[in-house]
Amino acid sequence: MEYIPKVYHSEDFRLLKNINFNVIFLKNIKKISKSCKFEICGGVTSKKMFLWPNKSLNPKKGFFVDPLKYCKITDEIQYFFHSHPFSSAKPSEIDLIGSEEINKPFLIYSNIENNFCFYSPKHKKSIYFCI
Repeated sequence: MEYIPKVYHSEDFRLLKNINFNVIFLKNIKKISKSCKFEICGGVTSKKMFLWPNKSLNPKKGFFVDPLKYCKITDEIQYFFHSHPFSSAKPSEIDLIGSEEINKPFLIYSNIENNFCFYSPKHKKSIYFCI
């Protein structure tokens, strides 16, 4: 199968202006994801990165986070993150629904493509980037 590179539109990056991306957090998400053969998941506030156990019955194919892990800090969470160990960073239909239901952006890291996708439920757009 032929690899078709993602198209990056610089005008879309303005959507990221209100998100404080901590490069150390991004590097940690990437490093942890690369070392796991299952989806990792967590949340990021302006000062802290949380890594939560993936409670999915099939963690290689999906993620489920116990809401009690984040309900006390949900207002502080800037975005949730998870990895796609065996596929692209493109949000799945379940990712899109989940992000829109909780009204929080999702950051997805792909081990295969070595890139991130940031999905904004407010703008209904995905922005791809690498570090």
